Amino acid sequence: SYISPSVSDEYKILDKTACRNILGNHVPAGCKLVGTVMRNQKRKRFPDLFEAIRDSPNVYLHCHTAYPDKGWNIPSLILANGIQDRVFLTYMCPKCGHVCAKKYSTRFPICVKCSSSMKTPDAQNGISQSEMAKIYGSLDLYIQPVNSEGFGIPLIESAKCGIRCTTTDYSAQVDVLRKVDGIPMKPLSLDLELETGCYRAVVDKKLLVDVLKDPESYNYKKEDIRAKFDENYSWDKTSKKWVDLI
Repeated sequence: SYISPSVSDEYKILDKTACRNILGNHVPAGCKLVGTVMRNQKRKRFPDLFEAIRDSPNVYLHCHTAYPDKGWNIPSLILANGIQDRVFLTYMCPKCGHVCAKKYSTRFPICVKCSSSMKTPDAQNGISQSEMAKIYGSLDLYIQPVNSEGFGIPLIESAKCGIRCTTTDYSAQVDVLRKVDGIPMKPLSLDLELETGCYRAVVDKKLLVDVLKDPESYNYKKEDIRAKFDENYSWDKTSKKWVDLI
């Protein structure tokens, strides 16, 4: 079997209300907050995700991603689906370190702490793991619609924070999501990709909406999800596999 990674102890179960208050409480009573932590690149299916949010009126979305980057035009996709009041992005201040969730309005909003320009975190300049834990802690469900994954670290980061996940039931996620009691989303089909010669999953958008609207998707105990993580992932397990292999 493959040697899987684990994640830092900074990821832990946190109080949802406290996390939302820190990030900016944008979710009305009776609504759900789902979130995704995905690099803004082609194989991350932001178009399908935004369409699903459009068709799930009582669901809000937190996107931890970068714009601009090498992938999708995030603001255009949000606007095209008419969900600009229900999608929030992570913003960070490079000067004072303040982190918050805001609607997209400009590439460089002003930091309320020090009046410097903020930006979305990217692969070179991210936020701390303790701040990431607050993002996971604010969610009702973690969602990752992709056409493939090498592993999908956010699936186990969210699980260590006690947050249930749902993701495309293809490639690496087939194994990971079942180990953390995630919700598998069967692909609509597999499509051969010209650039790589690999088969990629086609996200079933109707199924994605069904998962978002289903009350059972949110019916879990954080402690149970965390227990699934502890059962399957740790640095001790990872290091033992390396020692055995070497």
